Amino acid sequence: MQIIHDFKMRIKDYCNNSMDNDYPVLTDCPVCHDVLIKNGFYKRYVIVSNLSYIIFIRRYRCKHCGLTVSILPSFLLPHFQRSLKDIFNIIYQYLKNRRLLIYRRAVFFYVKRFNKNLNALIIYFRETANGHPCFDNKKAIKLLEMIKECKVPTFAKSFHNHFNKCFMAL
Repeated sequence: MQIIHDFKMRIKDYCNNSMDNDYPVLTDCPVCHDVLIKNGFYKRYVIVSNLSYIIFIRRYRCKHCGLTVSILPSFLLPHFQRSLKDIFNIIYQYLKNRRLLIYRRAVFFYVKRFNKNLNALIIYFRETANGHPCFDNKKAIKLLEMIKECKVPTFAKSFHNHFNKCFMAL
């Protein structure tokens, strides 16, 4: 299980801090509510504008049920190596301007994932962001602009908390 946390810092700063970031202290297991204990770190790659960083992700383990919980920084999406900001910009530039910021296959992968989740995105904005206009035939571009207004990392965390899944998940 992954919990998204906003560390309020840039990716480079998070990377430079290594294992000394200000991780939240988790005490209760989200499943059985028993005690969580620190269970080390794991390394993960982050791709930002074609630069690759290795970061550390804090992990906790439940003493009772054995569930592991990871604290994922808000600049990442679960199961994606590219940064959230990069993924957003790649989708936005392709849908708005037909520009390929990275290789075609990856762009189409991100756009396909995004388009498969349009209905969930619409539901999210209807349930949490009142006052937005109705959607027309350019739903994807409109949604991207709405996400941009929310600040992308804040939106990704909020969407994950609302649906318990990443907005790029199938």
